[in-house]
Amino acid sequence: MRGQKVRWMINKMKIVFICLSSILLLFIINGSYYSLEKFRNTSINNSKQLEKIIYLLNYDKSEFTFDIIENNLYINYKTERVNYKDLEKNASILFYLIDGLDNINYQINNQDYLFKYDKIALIYDNFNNVDIGKINKRYKSKYFDEIYLGNIDGKTDLFDISEVCLDNYLELGYDNDYIYYITCSSLDSVIIINGNKEYQLLEALEDGIININDLMDTNLKISKEKVKNESIS
Repeated sequence: MRGQKVRWMINKMKIVFICLSSILLLFIINGSYYSLEKFRNTSINNSKQLEKIIYLLNYDKSEFTFDIIENNLYINYKTERVNYKDLEKNASILFYLIDGLDNINYQINNQDYLFKYDKIALIYDNFNNVDIGKINKRYKSKYFDEIYLGNIDGKTDLFDISEVCLDNYLELGYDNDYIYYITCSSLDSVIIINGNKEYQLLEALEDGIININDLMDTNLKISKEKVKNESIS
Protein backbone atom coordinates (compact mmCIF):
# COMPACT_ATOMS: atom_id res chain seq x y z
CA MET A 1 0.00 0.00 0.00
CA ARG A 2 2.82 2.35 0.96
CA GLY A 3 4.70 1.55 -2.28
CA GLN A 4 1.56 2.26 -4.30
CA LYS A 5 1.24 5.69 -2.63
CA VAL A 6 4.90 6.50 -3.37
CA ARG A 7 4.42 5.58 -7.04
CA TRP A 8 1.31 7.76 -7.16
CA MET A 9 3.28 10.70 -5.72
CA ILE A 10 6.12 10.17 -8.22
CA ASN A 11 3.70 10.06 -11.16
CA LYS A 12 1.99 13.21 -9.88
CA MET A 13 5.34 14.99 -9.64
CA LYS A 14 6.18 13.93 -13.20
CA ILE A 15 2.89 15.35 -14.47
CA VAL A 16 3.49 18.63 -12.62
CA PHE A 17 7.04 18.81 -14.00
CA ILE A 18 5.85 18.23 -17.58
CA CYS A 19 3.15 20.88 -17.22
CA LEU A 20 5.58 23.43 -15.78
CA SER A 21 8.12 22.67 -18.50
CA SER A 22 5.47 23.18 -21.19
CA ILE A 23 4.40 26.49 -19.66
CA LEU A 24 8.03 27.64 -19.44
CA LEU A 25 8.70 26.65 -23.06
CA LEU A 26 5.57 28.49 -24.18
CA PHE A 27 6.68 31.55 -22.22
CA ILE A 28 10.12 31.47 -23.82
CA ILE A 29 8.65 31.11 -27.33
CA ASN A 30 6.10 33.86 -26.80
CA GLY A 31 8.78 36.01 -25.21
CA SER A 32 11.00 35.67 -28.26
CA TYR A 33 8.03 36.55 -30.49
CA TYR A 34 7.30 39.60 -28.37
CA SER A 35 10.93 40.72 -28.33
CA LEU A 36 10.80 40.83 -32.14
CA GLU A 37 7.22 42.10 -32.49
CA LYS A 38 8.17 45.30 -30.65
CA PHE A 39 10.35 46.19 -33.65
CA ARG A 40 7.34 46.32 -36.00
CA ASN A 41 7.52 49.32 -38.39
CA THR A 42 11.23 49.85 -37.83
CA SER A 43 12.66 52.39 -40.27
CA ILE A 44 15.11 51.02 -42.81
CA ASN A 45 17.49 53.82 -41.80
CA ASN A 46 17.56 52.83 -38.11
CA SER A 47 20.80 50.85 -38.09
CA LYS A 48 20.79 50.28 -34.31
CA GLN A 49 17.36 48.65 -34.45
CA LEU A 50 18.35 46.62 -37.51
CA GLU A 51 21.36 45.25 -35.69
CA LYS A 52 19.18 44.21 -32.72
CA ILE A 53 16.69 42.44 -35.01
CA ILE A 54 19.38 40.53 -36.89
CA TYR A 55 20.99 39.55 -33.59
CA LEU A 56 17.68 38.24 -32.21
CA LEU A 57 17.06 36.21 -35.36
CA ASN A 58 20.29 34.44 -34.42
CA TYR A 59 21.05 32.60 -37.67
CA ASP A 60 23.38 29.70 -36.86
CA LYS A 61 24.56 31.64 -33.78
CA SER A 62 27.16 33.21 -36.07
CA GLU A 63 28.77 36.62 -36.18
CA PHE A 64 27.52 38.98 -38.85
CA THR A 65 28.05 42.31 -40.51
CA PHE A 66 25.38 44.21 -42.41
CA ASP A 67 24.90 47.21 -44.66
CA ILE A 68 21.99 49.13 -46.15
CA ILE A 69 22.37 50.37 -49.72
CA GLU A 70 19.32 52.29 -50.86
CA ASN A 71 16.44 49.94 -49.89
CA ASN A 72 18.49 46.75 -49.89
CA LEU A 73 19.80 44.94 -46.81
CA TYR A 74 23.08 43.03 -47.12
CA ILE A 75 23.98 40.57 -44.36
CA ASN A 76 27.27 38.70 -44.28
CA TYR A 77 27.29 35.70 -41.94
CA LYS A 78 30.57 34.18 -40.76
CA THR A 79 29.52 30.57 -41.16
CA GLU A 80 29.66 27.86 -43.80
CA ARG A 81 26.27 26.34 -43.00
CA VAL A 82 23.45 27.18 -45.39
CA ASN A 83 19.90 26.48 -44.24
CA TYR A 84 17.64 27.91 -46.93
CA LYS A 85 14.53 27.41 -44.80
CA ASP A 86 15.95 29.55 -41.98
CA LEU A 87 17.18 32.18 -44.41
CA GLU A 88 13.73 32.55 -45.97
CA LYS A 89 12.01 32.53 -42.57
CA ASN A 90 14.33 35.26 -41.28
CA ALA A 91 13.88 37.23 -44.50
CA SER A 92 10.10 37.01 -44.03
CA ILE A 93 10.40 38.37 -40.48
CA LEU A 94 12.71 41.16 -41.61
CA PHE A 95 10.30 42.19 -44.39
CA TYR A 96 7.44 42.09 -41.87
CA LEU A 97 9.26 44.27 -39.33
CA ILE A 98 11.17 46.76 -41.47
CA ASP A 99 9.44 49.47 -43.49
CA GLY A 100 10.63 50.19 -47.03
CA LEU A 101 12.85 47.11 -47.42
CA ASP A 102 12.96 45.85 -51.03
CA ASN A 103 15.53 43.06 -51.05
CA ILE A 104 17.65 41.04 -48.63
CA ASN A 105 20.96 39.60 -49.81
CA TYR A 106 22.64 37.11 -47.49
CA GLN A 107 26.26 36.25 -48.13
CA ILE A 108 27.51 32.97 -46.69
CA ASN A 109 30.88 31.48 -47.59
CA ASN A 110 31.16 33.80 -50.63
CA GLN A 111 27.76 32.72 -51.98
CA ASP A 112 24.81 35.11 -52.34
CA TYR A 113 21.22 34.24 -51.39
CA LEU A 114 18.73 36.87 -52.57
CA PHE A 115 15.18 37.29 -51.25
CA LYS A 116 12.84 39.87 -52.79
CA TYR A 117 10.00 41.54 -50.91
CA ASP A 118 7.58 41.22 -53.84
CA LYS A 119 8.03 37.43 -53.91
CA ILE A 120 8.05 36.82 -50.15
CA ALA A 121 4.98 39.03 -49.66
CA LEU A 122 2.98 36.70 -51.94
CA ILE A 123 3.37 33.91 -49.37
CA TYR A 124 1.75 36.05 -46.67
CA ASP A 125 -0.88 37.97 -48.67
CA ASN A 126 1.27 41.10 -48.46
CA PHE A 127 1.61 40.52 -44.69
CA ASN A 128 -2.08 41.13 -44.05
CA ASN A 129 -3.33 39.53 -40.80
CA VAL A 130 0.13 38.06 -40.17
CA ASP A 131 2.37 38.09 -37.13
CA ILE A 132 5.71 36.45 -36.35
CA GLY A 133 3.96 33.44 -34.81
CA LYS A 134 2.17 32.76 -38.11
CA ILE A 135 5.39 33.19 -40.07
CA ASN A 136 7.12 30.64 -37.85
CA LYS A 137 4.14 28.26 -38.12
CA ARG A 138 4.59 28.01 -41.91
CA TYR A 139 7.99 26.39 -41.44
CA LYS A 140 6.70 23.79 -38.97
CA SER A 141 4.79 21.95 -41.72
CA LYS A 142 5.84 18.31 -42.10
CA TYR A 143 7.24 19.06 -45.55
CA PHE A 144 9.88 21.34 -44.05
CA ASP A 145 11.52 18.29 -42.48
CA GLU A 146 12.94 17.77 -45.99
CA ILE A 147 15.51 19.99 -47.72
CA TYR A 148 13.68 23.19 -48.66
CA LEU A 149 14.53 24.72 -52.03
CA GLY A 150 12.24 27.75 -52.12
CA ASN A 151 8.84 29.12 -53.04
CA ILE A 152 7.20 30.05 -56.34
CA ASP A 153 4.24 32.43 -56.69
CA GLY A 154 3.45 32.40 -52.97
CA LYS A 155 1.69 29.03 -52.97
CA THR A 156 4.12 26.51 -54.51
CA ASP A 157 7.01 25.10 -52.46
CA LEU A 158 9.96 22.97 -53.62
CA PHE A 159 11.61 20.25 -51.55
CA ASP A 160 14.35 17.69 -52.12
CA ILE A 161 13.49 14.42 -50.40
CA SER A 162 16.90 12.82 -51.04
CA GLU A 163 19.80 13.05 -48.60
CA VAL A 164 22.66 12.87 -51.12
CA CYS A 165 23.91 15.58 -53.46
CA LEU A 166 24.60 14.02 -56.87
CA ASP A 167 27.54 15.07 -59.04
CA ASN A 168 25.95 14.37 -62.42
CA TYR A 169 23.99 16.76 -64.65
CA LEU A 170 20.41 15.79 -65.52
CA GLU A 171 18.53 17.40 -68.40
CA LEU A 172 15.53 19.35 -67.18
CA GLY A 173 14.26 20.82 -70.44
CA TYR A 174 15.09 23.30 -73.16
CA ASP A 175 13.89 26.33 -75.07
CA ASN A 176 15.08 28.06 -78.26
CA ASP A 177 18.24 29.34 -76.58
CA TYR A 178 19.33 26.92 -73.86
CA ILE A 179 19.29 23.38 -72.58
CA TYR A 180 18.73 23.37 -68.81
CA TYR A 181 20.20 20.89 -66.34
CA ILE A 182 19.85 20.32 -62.62
CA THR A 183 22.75 19.28 -60.44
CA CYS A 184 22.91 17.94 -56.91
CA SER A 185 19.24 16.88 -56.91
CA SER A 186 17.80 14.02 -58.95
CA LEU A 187 14.74 14.52 -61.14
CA ASP A 188 12.56 12.26 -59.03
CA SER A 189 13.74 13.54 -55.64
CA VAL A 190 12.44 17.10 -56.13
CA ILE A 191 8.79 17.39 -55.12
CA ILE A 192 6.46 20.32 -55.65
CA ILE A 193 3.77 21.11 -53.09
CA ASN A 194 0.95 23.21 -54.52
CA GLY A 195 -1.91 23.63 -52.05
CA ASN A 196 -2.45 20.15 -50.68
CA LYS A 197 -1.22 18.40 -53.83
CA GLU A 198 2.20 16.85 -54.35
CA TYR A 199 3.94 16.56 -57.74
CA GLN A 200 7.31 15.39 -58.96
CA LEU A 201 9.39 18.06 -60.70
CA LEU A 202 8.91 16.86 -64.29
CA GLU A 203 5.22 16.25 -63.69
CA ALA A 204 4.75 19.82 -62.43
CA LEU A 205 6.60 21.16 -65.50
CA GLU A 206 4.54 19.06 -67.92
CA ASP A 207 1.26 20.08 -66.25
CA GLY A 208 2.18 23.78 -66.43
CA ILE A 209 2.11 24.23 -62.65
CA ILE A 210 5.60 25.74 -62.86
CA ASN A 211 8.05 26.57 -65.63
CA ILE A 212 11.83 26.55 -65.80
CA ASN A 213 12.07 30.32 -65.32
CA ASP A 214 10.18 29.95 -62.04
CA LEU A 215 12.92 27.66 -60.79
CA MET A 216 15.68 30.22 -61.36
CA ASP A 217 14.75 32.16 -58.20
CA THR A 218 14.86 29.05 -55.99
CA ASN A 219 17.78 27.20 -54.43
CA LEU A 220 17.53 24.36 -56.94
CA LYS A 221 20.94 24.02 -58.63
CA ILE A 222 20.37 24.77 -62.32
CA SER A 223 22.89 25.20 -65.11
CA LYS A 224 22.28 25.96 -68.77
CA GLU A 225 24.07 25.34 -72.03
CA LYS A 226 23.69 27.35 -75.19
CA VAL A 227 21.75 25.51 -77.88
CA LYS A 228 23.84 24.72 -80.95
CA ASN A 229 22.63 25.57 -84.42
CA GLU A 230 21.29 22.04 -84.95
CA SER A 231 17.65 21.67 -83.97
CA ILE A 232 16.85 19.73 -80.82
CA SER A 233 14.83 16.61 -81.51
